[in-house]
Amino acid sequence: MSLLKCILFLVVPFGLHAHGDLHERIQAINRQIKTARKDFDLFQQRGELYLQHRQYRKARADFNICLKKGEHSARLYYCQAKTFYHLGKFQRSLDYLEMVFQDLPKDIKSIRLRSKVLLVLNENEQAAESLEQVLVHSIRTTPENYLEASSAWQMAGLDDRAISVLKKGIESLGPLSTLLKALIAIHQQNQDWDKILEIQNQIISQSARKENALYQRALTHHFKGDTPASLADLNAAQKAITSLPSHKQNSVSIKTLQNYIDQLMKEVQ
Repeated sequence: MSLLKCILFLVVPFGLHAHGDLHERIQAINRQIKTARKDFDLFQQRGELYLQHRQYRKARADFNICLKKGEHSARLYYCQAKTFYHLGKFQRSLDYLEMVFQDLPKDIKSIRLRSKVLLVLNENEQAAESLEQVLVHSIRTTPENYLEASSAWQMAGLDDRAISVLKKGIESLGPLSTLLKALIAIHQQNQDWDKILEIQNQIISQSARKENALYQRALTHHFKGDTPASLADLNAAQKAITSLPSHKQNSVSIKTLQNYIDQLMKEVQ
C-alpha cells in the first residue's frame, strides 16, 4: 500500500465528496471511464459513489474490477467490507476488514464496522471488545463511544464490564448526565438501590436545577422501602418548584413533574 494512499485513508473521511447530485457525479465518472478504462481509481471512485447511493451490487462490481486488476489498498478493502455488510454477507465483510487491519490495525472506522458486523451476528462479547478498542485508539472519545461499548457488554450479559466502561467514561470525560443515567439504568435492572443513590447524590450536588433529580431520588428511596427519605425528597422537589419563576412553574415539563410528585406522594403517605 503506497504512503499516499495510507495518508488519504487516514485523513479523508469516507463519503466526503464535493457537493452535487450523486447521480450526476456517477454519470460524469462514466464518461471519464469510457476514455480511460484502465484508470482503476475511477472505478473505485464510482464504487464509492454507488455505495453512498445504496447501489451496493454496483459498488461491489466496481470494487471487484479494481481488485482483479491488482489494485490493493486499505481504503478499497474497507469499501468492499462495507458493501458486503449492506448486502448481508457478514463473513465476507469481516474477511475484508481483516485485510484492512493488516495495514492499519488501529483504523477506527474499520474497528467500528467490525463491531457492527459482530453485533448482527450476535457475537456481542467480541463486538464489545472491538468497541473498547475504539476507546483505546481514538484521539478523542465521545460519550457515545462509551455508551455503545457499555451497551454491547450488556447484550453479552456482562454487566460488570458495562459498568466498568461507563466509569472509565466518567473518569475521562467527567460526570456527564448521559453516562450517569446509563449507569443508573444498569443498577436499576439489578435493583442495586444503594449504588443508584450514590450516583443520584452526585447528580443533585452538581445540578443547578434540582427538582427533577430530587424526584428521581425519591423514587429510588421508595423502591428501597425508605418512606421517610422518599417523603423528604418529594417535599424538597416541591419546594424547588415553588422557588421557580411563575412562567417556569407553568411550563409543560414542570406541570408534568408536579403530577408525578403528587402521585408518588399519595403512594408513600
